Amino acid sequence: MSDELNNMQDFAINEEKAPVIEEAYDPLDKLVEYDFSVDDEINLDESYEMLQILRRENKLAETLESENVIEELGEYIDAEYKEKLDKSMANLKSFIKKYNVEKPEIQAMSESEKTRLYAIGSFLSKNITNLINDLLFSITIERKEYKFLYTAIERKLSYDGNEVFNIIELNEKCLKEWKKIDKSLNKDVPSFVINIDIKNVVMLYHFLGKHVVKGLGEEFYIFATLLQKIADTNKLYNAYNVLKGRLDIEFNVWVGGMDPDQKIEQASLNEDEIENQQ
Repeated sequence: MSDELNNMQDFAINEEKAPVIEEAYDPLDKLVEYDFSVDDEINLDESYEMLQILRRENKLAETLESENVIEELGEYIDAEYKEKLDKSMANLKSFIKKYNVEKPEIQAMSESEKTRLYAIGSFLSKNITNLINDLLFSITIERKEYKFLYTAIERKLSYDGNEVFNIIELNEKCLKEWKKIDKSLNKDVPSFVINIDIKNVVMLYHFLGKHVVKGLGEEFYIFATLLQKIADTNKLYNAYNVLKGRLDIEFNVWVGGMDPDQKIEQASLNEDEIENQQ
C-alpha cells in the first residue's frame, strides 16, 4: 500500500508551480449571448469568420463521415452500379479541374463555347443525381429473414387504399422475384442476394414499420436484423447525397467563375426552347 501511495505522490501536482490557466471562451457562445438591444456594435469580421470556419469544419466532418459510411457499407450496393456511380462522380470532379475557370484558354472562350461547356457539365451533374435517386442495392438476406419478410408482407399486414398501389409495385418489382429465387434454392442454402432500389427500400421499411412482434425471442431479433439492413441502405443513400451536395457546390462555383453574370444557364435554356419548337 505504501508503494501505491508513493506512486500517487509522484503524480501529484505541485500547486505552487502549476501554471495559471485562463478560462477559454467560445466566440460563438459570445455571439449567441450578445444583447443587441443594449450592447455596442459587434465585430462583424471576427463573428463572420468564426461562422465560416464552423461551417467549413461541419461540412468537412459531414463529408468524412459520409465517405466512412460508404467505405463501411458499400458492399450493400450492387457492385456494377456502385462502380458506375463512383466513376460518374469522379468524372465530374475531373471535368471541373480540366476546365478550371482560372485557365486563360477557358476565360478566352466565346459565350457559345461556354454555353456548350456548361451543358456538358450540367448533364454530368444531373446524371449523378439520377443514379443516386435510383440507387440499386444488393443485400444478402438469410433464409429465416426472408421467411419472416414473406410472412409479414403477404400474410399478416393489412393495406389501406393509400398503400394498395405501392404494395403492388413492391410485389411486382421485388417480392415476386425474391420468391422465385427462394424456391429455386436447396433448403440447405443459408442465404441469397436480393436486389432492390432505394424507392422500394423506403416502401419496404414503411410496410415493415407497421408490423408488430411480441417479446424478445428469435422472431424479434430476426426482425431487428432485417430492419438494420434496411436502415444501412438508407444511410448509404444519405451519404451519397452529402457527397453530391459537395459536388453541386463545386459545380456552382465553377459556373459562377466562368460566367459571373449568369448568362450561360439562360443561354442553355434558350437553346432547349429552340429545340423544342423545331
